Amino acid sequence: MKRNTYLLLLSNTFKKLSNTIICETAREFFFINKQSNLILIQRRSMEIDIDAANTMQVDADSYVNFFDNTTLIEIFKHLDGKSLLKVSEACQRFEEILSNSKGLLKKIKFKISFPDDEGIEKILKGLLVCKEHLSREYLNLQIVRLRDSTLNYNDEMRETFLSIVSKLAKSIINLEINNCFLLRYDITIMLSHFNNLVEMKLENLMFSDDFMPSEIAQEDQLDDSLTCPNLKVLRLIQCDFYCLLLLKSHSKLHTLEISIPSYNRSDVEELENFLLKQTELKELILSSFRFNSSYSTQRLENVNFQLDSLYLKDVNWDISSHCLAFLKSQKNLKSFSLRRFRSWILPKEAYFMWFCDAMRHVLITNPINTLCIDTTITSAYIKESEFLLDMCNSNVTQLTYICDTTDTSEFFKIFTRLFPKLQSLKFTNGCNDSTDYTLLQNLHLYKDLRKICLVSRPQMLDNFCRITVENLTSFKFFATNEDKSLERLKHLFSQNTKIKSIALEIEPLTIEEITELIINFSQTLQKLRIQDLHLNATEAEMFIQNFPKLRFLCSDVPVSQDVLNILNKSNVTFRLSNGNRF
Repeated sequence: MKRNTYLLLLSNTFKKLSNTIICETAREFFFINKQSNLILIQRRSMEIDIDAANTMQVDADSYVNFFDNTTLIEIFKHLDGKSLLKVSEACQRFEEILSNSKGLLKKIKFKISFPDDEGIEKILKGLLVCKEHLSREYLNLQIVRLRDSTLNYNDEMRETFLSIVSKLAKSIINLEINNCFLLRYDITIMLSHFNNLVEMKLENLMFSDDFMPSEIAQEDQLDDSLTCPNLKVLRLIQCDFYCLLLLKSHSKLHTLEISIPSYNRSDVEELENFLLKQTELKELILSSFRFNSSYSTQRLENVNFQLDSLYLKDVNWDISSHCLAFLKSQKNLKSFSLRRFRSWILPKEAYFMWFCDAMRHVLITNPINTLCIDTTITSAYIKESEFLLDMCNSNVTQLTYICDTTDTSEFFKIFTRLFPKLQSLKFTNGCNDSTDYTLLQNLHLYKDLRKICLVSRPQMLDNFCRITVENLTSFKFFATNEDKSLERLKHLFSQNTKIKSIALEIEPLTIEEITELIINFSQTLQKLRIQDLHLNATEAEMFIQNFPKLRFLCSDVPVSQDVLNILNKSNVTFRLSNGNRF
C-alpha cells in the first residue's frame, strides 16, 4: 500500500484528529495490506498533507471495517498518549474493541514521551486538553525521556504531569520508565501512586541528586511506604541502585533482572540483602554484575529461593568462593545461561577444577533441560579429555552455543558426549577465517535432534552438508557473510528430506534458485522464510503448486495484492518479517 493510501486510512480512522495530531503520531510509518499485515518500515518526522490524501478515490470505511480487531490494535498501539486519548474520543471501532476485550487492551501501551526537540509544556498541555477522555483503565504505561529540569519547569506543569500519572496509575499493572534523569524525591512520589503493579521495568534511570545508595540506606532516608503488593517482575537495566532500595521491602518477586548497574562495591550488600529476602524467586538475570567477595560467600549459600532459570552475563566473580557457593545453593534449575564468563576459567589448575565443580553441580544436581554457553578466549583451556569425563546428562534437550571469535576450546565436541538427547541446537560462530570448520561434522550423533539454527559463515556448512540428521524437521541458517551458500545448502537438503520448516538469510536468490534449492521438500514444507523473496503473481502460482502443504511464508520484502490473493486462496499466510527471525 502506498504511503498516501495509508495516510488516508489513518485519517479516516481517526476522523476527528487534526492535521497536527496526525503529524505528531506519524513518526512511525507502516506497510499495511488487506491480509492484516503490518510492519514498521521507517521512522522519521515530517509534515503530512492530510487534505491532499483525502482527495484520493478510496473507500476508507471499507478499509477500516476490513481490518480485524487485532490488526487495529496493532495500529493504535504505536500512538502516543495524547493521540490515544483522541482516538478514544473519535473512533467508535476502537472503543468497541477495548470495551469488549480486556485481552486486547493488554496490548495497548499508554506512552508519555518527551522527545529532545519538543518541550514538556507542549506535550503536557496536549494531554491536559484530552484529560477528560482518560476514562479507560489502561493496563500499560511507558514514560520516556523525562528530565528533572523539564518536570520542575514550573509548579503548574509538574502538578499537571503528576495528576495525569496518578489517574492512570490506579489500573496500571505494567510500568516502564526509560532514559529519565530525575530527583529521587520525584521518582518516589511518582511510583507511590502505582499500587497494582505486577511488572516494572526501569531502564537507564539516573538521579540528579549526588547521594550514593549506600549512604541513603545507612541514613534511613527511604520512605518504607512505597509498596506494590502484587509486584512479581522487576527489571533494573543500567540504573542507579537507588531504584532497588525503593522496593527493598518486597520479598515475593518471581523475576528479578539487574543488568549493567551503576553502583559502588559497598552498594552490593543492599542487593544481597534484597536477594536474601526473596522466597518465591524463579528467574534471576545478572549482567555485568559483581558481588563483594569480602562478605558474600556465606550469605549466598543460604538463599531462600530455588530458581527455575538463571542467566549470567559478563560475570567477573571469583569462581572459587561466592559464585560457587551461590550456584550450589540452587537445585531446581531448568534453564542456565552462562555468557562471556571471562574470569571463570584461568590458566591455573585450581580455577579449572572449581569451574568443573560448578558445572557438575549445575548439570547433575539440577534438572537442566535448556543450556546456553557463550565461550571466551579463556575457555581454550577446556579439553575433551579433561572435562567431566564421568558424566552424561540426558535431560538437556535445548542447547545454545555461541562460539567466541578466538575460542579454541573443545566445548562443542564435549557437548556431543554430555548431551546425547539434544533436540534443539542454536549454534552461533563468530570465529575468523582461521577457525576449524569441522565443528559441525558430528551433528549426526544427535539421534533426537529436530531443530537446528546456525548463525555462521557458509564455510561452516562444509562438514555438515554431507551428513544426515535423522529426525531433522526445522532448519534455519543465517549467513554472516556473502560467500556462496547455495551449493552447500543443496547438498545439505539432499541428505535431510524430512524438513518442514526452513528459514534462510543468505545471498539474494531468484525464485527459480529458491525452488530448485528446496524442491526436495515439496510434500513436507509447511513454513518458509526467505530474507529477500520477490514474487509476482505467476511465480506465486507456480510456487504454491510446487509446495502444496505450505501454510506460512515470510520475507523482508512486501508482495503485491495480486500475490496476496493467490496465497490467501491456498491458505498460505504471508508475513513481513522486518528483520525478525522466527
